Amino acid sequence: MKNPFYRVASLPKDLPAINWTQYEGRVSVPNMVAEFQKQYQALTVPYPKDVYTSKIDEQEKATMIAVEEFVKKMQASVVSMKAELAKVEAMMPITEMNLEEYFDAFPNHALDSFERPTMWPHIEECQPEYLERMAKEGKFDEAH
Repeated sequence: MKNPFYRVASLPKDLPAINWTQYEGRVSVPNMVAEFQKQYQALTVPYPKDVYTSKIDEQEKATMIAVEEFVKKMQASVVSMKAELAKVEAMMPITEMNLEEYFDAFPNHALDSFERPTMWPHIEECQPEYLERMAKEGKFDEAH
C-alpha cells in the first residue's frame, strides 16, 4: 500500500485546467457553467505555514551544544582513565601485595578503625551515617 504522503506529493501544484466551453453547450441551466468557472478560478488551497522547522532547528542546535560538551567531558574522562590504567599496570599485582601495600596503593579501601570506624561489612551502604543521610534526603521508600 502506498503512503498517502507520496500520493499527495505526486499531484501537480496547480489545479488542472478544465475545458469550460465543452460544458456550456451541455448544461441547460443558464450561467451555471460561468458561475462554476468563476468559483473554480477563485479557488486557492493555502499551503500551511511551517512553524515547526525553526523550533526543531533550535532544539537541534541546543542538543548539538550539549553533545559537544558531553564529548569533551568524556574525552577528558578517557584521558584520566588512561592515566589511572597506566598507574595500575605499573604497580605490583594485587595478588602479590600484602595488606599494608594494598592499603598504601588504595587508601580509600583501607580500614582505619581509629579515624573512620565502620561496621561490618565495611561498605558505605551499611554505615549508620550513610543511612541517616539518605533518610534526611528522602531517598528511602517504605521498603527500607
